[in-house]
Amino acid sequence: MLVWVASYPRSGNRFFRHTLNLLYGQRSLRVYSDGTDHGPQAKDRLILDYASQQECMFIKTHDLPASDRYPTIYLLRDGRDSLVSYAWFHLTVDRKLDKADISPALYKRILRDLMLMRESDFGTWSDNVTAWTGRPQTTIVRFEDLVAKPEETVANALAELELELPPIPNSQVQTFDELKLEKQRLFRRGKVGSWQDEFPQELMDLFWQEHGQVMQQFRYGENDLPHLTVNRLVA
Repeated sequence: MLVWVASYPRSGNRFFRHTLNLLYGQRSLRVYSDGTDHGPQAKDRLILDYASQQECMFIKTHDLPASDRYPTIYLLRDGRDSLVSYAWFHLTVDRKLDKADISPALYKRILRDLMLMRESDFGTWSDNVTAWTGRPQTTIVRFEDLVAKPEETVANALAELELELPPIPNSQVQTFDELKLEKQRLFRRGKVGSWQDEFPQELMDLFWQEHGQVMQQFRYGENDLPHLTVNRLVA
């Protein structure tokens, strides 16, 4: 049985899967965990192979969904927090730049590009959220709940999908802060509202124009919505 663990990048996917492994002994996989790509047909065959297994196969993805109906756990985070974290991840991990060498202009350019990047496999933040949360058999896990109550949040997600997994006796979950000390490049801040000191004000109107509708749908940042953008959205 295949279960997607899906999200836009930097939305708590890794932390959820790490907690799932500690509590239930459930490892998660990627379609190509070795980083190779043998084309869409090979990928489809591998997905079918995972789905044919009797045990639960939790498969991580950031890609936009296909037309399958496999059950899904979707990690949802405030778009502003996801985007600033993704921008830093891209610069420091993907491009391997030292933070001291990242200029404000470069950071703003990358953040702006990510806000508008519709041609990627992930889509934009809004594309990703809308596509995954509109599917049947999908349970939504909010990042803020996961960080505050990881054991309860993971258990609730499994119960909602009627996945009966035996917990490991006396298992203990690492907090996000503990994981940050071990793997600083992968687990960065883990803070709800980190956008407040990282999101450039000059890009904020553009963010609300592009993503305000989905932000409102999931009740993120309602008190922060610029008046001008509200009028555009309503119109």
